[in-house]
Amino acid sequence: MSAGRLKLVSLAALVLLAGGLVLTATQTWFVLEVSGAPLAVGGDVAGGAALAVGLAGLAAVAALALAGPFFRIVLGALVALLGAAGALAAGVALADPVAASAPALTAATGVAGHDSLTALVTGGGPTGWPVAALVVAILLGIAGLAVTLTARAWPRGTRRYERTRLAGDGAENPNDAVGEWDALSDGDDPTAR
Repeated sequence: MSAGRLKLVSLAALVLLAGGLVLTATQTWFVLEVSGAPLAVGGDVAGGAALAVGLAGLAAVAALALAGPFFRIVLGALVALLGAAGALAAGVALADPVAASAPALTAATGVAGHDSLTALVTGGGPTGWPVAALVVAILLGIAGLAVTLTARAWPRGTRRYERTRLAGDGAENPNDAVGEWDALSDGDDPTAR
């Protein structure tokens, strides 16, 4: 695989995974029965960190597109950590749906406290979205590690945003706009060269 294709595939995979994490975090994660009535709890409440991780992952992809070799490694490691944080958020929510849904349960019932809320929940459980968020977050972490390992193989970025220094040999650059203005000030016609 060529260096340009490797960079393109890596960035596209990161965009899809981070966007997928944002998508899964905005869906209904749990449907709990409270006093016989279903209560839908979204991923923004039950796994709010997953949404933040997905958005941060998208921002990291934008930075990766412009970064040099050193910062690609740093950003790849950051994306790997973001994937781990997203997986942790989804895993914690799946481990205790009542605790993850506590803000929504308290808003619906006016009751607070884990034991009291657990007593109110008579049934229900997770949808497929928190599991999908867990899988996507793990894949995002793996993709971040892959970027860290392959970052040096990516093609060199454009020099457009880098600071450049002119080699000073005393010769004037004929395409130098400042030099042309100085020549006009001295009474010389820069177009006569």
